[in-house]
Amino acid sequence: KMAFFVNVYNLMGLHGCVLSRSRMKPTSSMTSNISFLRKTSYRIAGHTFNMLEVDHAVLRANLSLPEDSILANSVLGQILPKFSKTDPRFKFRLEKPNPLLSFALNPGTKSSPPLRLYSAERIDQELASNARIFLQSTVRLYVRSHPKKVVIPKILDWFRHDFGRTPQLLLRRILCHLPPDMQAELAFLQDRDCTDPIELKVQEYDWSYCYPFQMEAKIASGDHTVQTYKFETENDIILVRETLTESSFAFGVPSAYLKMIVDIRKRELASLIQRITAIQEAKVAPRGFERGWIQRLLRQLHTHIQQVETLMVRFHNYQGDYEGLTFKPSTFKADETLRFIPTNLHVQDMTVQSSERSSDLSSVQKVSKYGIVTFGAPAAHVLRFHHGVGLAQLYSKYESLYELWHRRFAGSRTEVLINHEKLEKEGPQEVPSPFPTRLSSRRELKRSARKAAQVQPLWMIARDLDTLLVETRIRLDHCLPQALAALVSCVYQLFEQVISEKRFYILGLYCKLGILVHFESLLSTYGAENGMLGDMSTSIETLRLFHIQFVPSSQLAHVRMEMMEKADEVEVLLSAPSKPLSSSQLFSSLSSSSLSSQSSSSQEADSSGDHSLLAAFPFAPEIVPPVDAAFLNAEQASSASTVTSTIYKQHHALIQCPMDDALYAQMAREYADEVYSVYPLLFTQGINEQQSIAMRMGETKIQEDINKASVIRLKSYVWDFVEYAKEHDFLSQERFEKIHLDLTELGHIVLRSKREKNTQILPRAADLTRHLEAGRLTSCKSAKDRTSMSVTWEQGRILSQHHALPEDRVAKVTDQMRTTGVRRENAFKNIGKHRFAFNSLQRHLLPGVYRVPKGAGGASTS
Repeated sequence: KMAFFVNVYNLMGLHGCVLSRSRMKPTSSMTSNISFLRKTSYRIAGHTFNMLEVDHAVLRANLSLPEDSILANSVLGQILPKFSKTDPRFKFRLEKPNPLLSFALNPGTKSSPPLRLYSAERIDQELASNARIFLQSTVRLYVRSHPKKVVIPKILDWFRHDFGRTPQLLLRRILCHLPPDMQAELAFLQDRDCTDPIELKVQEYDWSYCYPFQMEAKIASGDHTVQTYKFETENDIILVRETLTESSFAFGVPSAYLKMIVDIRKRELASLIQRITAIQEAKVAPRGFERGWIQRLLRQLHTHIQQVETLMVRFHNYQGDYEGLTFKPSTFKADETLRFIPTNLHVQDMTVQSSERSSDLSSVQKVSKYGIVTFGAPAAHVLRFHHGVGLAQLYSKYESLYELWHRRFAGSRTEVLINHEKLEKEGPQEVPSPFPTRLSSRRELKRSARKAAQVQPLWMIARDLDTLLVETRIRLDHCLPQALAALVSCVYQLFEQVISEKRFYILGLYCKLGILVHFESLLSTYGAENGMLGDMSTSIETLRLFHIQFVPSSQLAHVRMEMMEKADEVEVLLSAPSKPLSSSQLFSSLSSSSLSSQSSSSQEADSSGDHSLLAAFPFAPEIVPPVDAAFLNAEQASSASTVTSTIYKQHHALIQCPMDDALYAQMAREYADEVYSVYPLLFTQGINEQQSIAMRMGETKIQEDINKASVIRLKSYVWDFVEYAKEHDFLSQERFEKIHLDLTELGHIVLRSKREKNTQILPRAADLTRHLEAGRLTSCKSAKDRTSMSVTWEQGRILSQHHALPEDRVAKVTDQMRTTGVRRENAFKNIGKHRFAFNSLQRHLLPGVYRVPKGAGGASTS
């Protein structure tokens, strides 16, 4: 009887949805659903039963709800049907209810349990199985928080009296249906005398309609979430499995970076102290000199070093002891303790298996796997973004001041303070600057810096240069660990796939050309996000100076970073040459940064032109002549023919990552001990309502320059890739033509794109770099909303391009992934709601392919 009525209930729900178009509206409310349940009915044995009656008058055995039940006090609790003893249908009721029935009835809403067919012989086992699937996909544990927090589905809250009146008793009753890791974390509940406080949080019930696809239920356990789909086309059956996992490198990589950088920052602090001593011993100070400015810088750098030393120890072997967090949610972006940790860093995989409709399981085609890493843009949220200024904008300002400094004086900044009287007699020199405007869309920032520098005394320029130098170093220390954690997560994912598929020729490609890593940004160029983009672009450029090596986990337990002997010699010019420097030469002299060898740097300088976005590497010494440099008098400094220079060595850094012993053993021996260089690219396109404002105001130049520079660098990599691929015979003519076409079209799109939301830049770049065996990373402010839209669209394109999904079904499949997939679960992990943070206006201003489905948006928390 139980199996019969459960199947009838689920069948009535399906049948009623087919007949009722209003039922399928995505904005269905509780009231409309109750009306649907009352109106949908079958005649059984000559009697009429609607869905509410089957549920509460038959299956729940006509029992009254306790007065303290949540359901009894709700609207639904006031209208529950009851069969009187004189009702002829009274005989169909069950003698007593089975609590697990709550996890078997599917009325067609998004919060319903999975749909399945039940048999009379195995009803108890099948109910337990469905309860396990449903609870594993909905129950969340935060047992490290205080008090311990457990999130339960609304259905369990409605019928909690069936399991226990206290939180401890309720959880004890469902413990056997949870996955092993959850059972272990809740093992203390087995003690019946347990009085540990537990806070129950209840998920809101989503009444909107959900077509019951043939798929496994979503499984969200601990740090990973899994969702599977089955899509049928005219000729094929496509099985898709999404997996979203918290990165294991989110805390270890920043800790390793901080451990390496702390001694370097201490040396810089000692240099500042030395400069203070030199000025004090001179016993002179310029008019209007702010006596405390060096001390303020000293205090600022000292505080930063203390924070680095404290947090590098805390996160060395992090076990979730801070707020019970196993990753950094978007709501903790500006948390001071987590300032160096990447926001919402997750590794996502999509596994696809296709077979022909007429074939049996033995003829299933090859399984394909596609990976992507998502994380919040690496930015210094703690330091904020005043006037939309980030690292790129600070470096741009630093360049202008530094250029004017050396056009007027070739000594050190300490010498300016000691010899200010002699220099002031010379007066300010009005020197027009040929330095091109680039990097920052805020042109007035650089224009005002030049104007101020041309009339300021040199000691004021020295003050501004010192201030900018310390600010950029500290800011880069906030951003770079986040980018490094994402990079290592991506490279590990890439190697894991290549090794498991035994495509060792790809490892040879990485050895020869470096690992191509494509970062995708959805940040706008307006307000704070303009500063975030500046932080992100600079930190990604700096990744070129890092190299990666894998070590068996039995030999290395944690990530380790160290300076390498490899260094690039960089020439820093001390006075202006007779003719203006090219932008690439000037930038090299200013940033003290080099990409690889001098020969490769010169080649890139010739091709990159004014679109270079190099970063000042944080390990470099002070980017000015040393304190004891030969002092040049005013005549020498003003002589156009006098050119002096200093050579600095720019060191690289090595990241050693532990790799699972079994996986490492599968790697070909010639590649096991290799040190791999990194070839990062960044493509960016703002898509939200703030980008609409930026376009109106003309603030899109930083976005355009980043994309132009990346296209030029990508072109260089493509030709090297084609040459290598042809040598090793893994590049088909069709693939070559596709790469060539995509690169050509991407170049044309980037060059034409100005002050617009061009939705072709990002997908073109993503599809092209996948053909080049690149790692893929996608970011927005928090990697929760816009990132989810981008990732799901990319997955839809992959199914269409490589797995015969009809192009006209891509939008529908993408919407399904956004509605029921792992990305919506990621939103819940961050803000506690299964909704993306788009209101109606924001949704309207998004390009169509990035638009959230109705019913999946509406959360206000970002």
